[in-house]
Amino acid sequence: MTTLQTPHEKPMSSSTVLALLAQRPHGALVVARNSDCGRPGQPEHTVFFAEYDNRLKPVFDLWLAPGAREEVIAALGPRMRVCSGCCSTPHVHGASIVWAEHAGELRLWRRGRLVGRFKPGESEVRWCLVGPWRRFANSHFSCAHGFLSSSWLWRGVRLQRRDDGAVPISHSLDPIVLFDPTYHGPELTRDASWVRDLARAISRATTLPLKLDSPLA
Repeated sequence: MTTLQTPHEKPMSSSTVLALLAQRPHGALVVARNSDCGRPGQPEHTVFFAEYDNRLKPVFDLWLAPGAREEVIAALGPRMRVCSGCCSTPHVHGASIVWAEHAGELRLWRRGRLVGRFKPGESEVRWCLVGPWRRFANSHFSCAHGFLSSSWLWRGVRLQRRDDGAVPISHSLDPIVLFDPTYHGPELTRDASWVRDLARAISRATTLPLKLDSPLA
């Protein structure tokens, strides 16, 4: 992946990004906003992924001016398949995850490999990168749950079954909460924002109710 900027540099405009992308061949493109960085109206940390055979390869890692990501997607749409999504940074999650909507379903990648598909009728998940797919009828679930342990150590997303079981979708263990006495609510809200955003995306894709543990809501 080509990292062209630091957060302290001037954010790129849509015209500059389009000129960069024109220099590289792509089959399909996933444009993912970093769910762990930025606020509305501020520059967005955005990662561009090329998609081949359901696998993702990062291409550019950029900071974009407000609104530039939407302008790039609109400009590329007539020429190629472009999916808008979100991603989580490796230092927060342990391994970057990416999710994006395409053709009526939400897709989830981990380490560049497709590991989840979610749509109104059913969901498909595999828990290891090369393992078998498991299919579930969404009628078996009560909600999409963004969870946080009482210690703040464990956080993630699962589909809550009606029989009180759960199907794990993605989770992370963050030991910093044990060793950093300055780690408080604002840091947690930033580091766990991917949980909130992914749970909301799965809730929309499956039409299941959304449940977010406090203080994720």
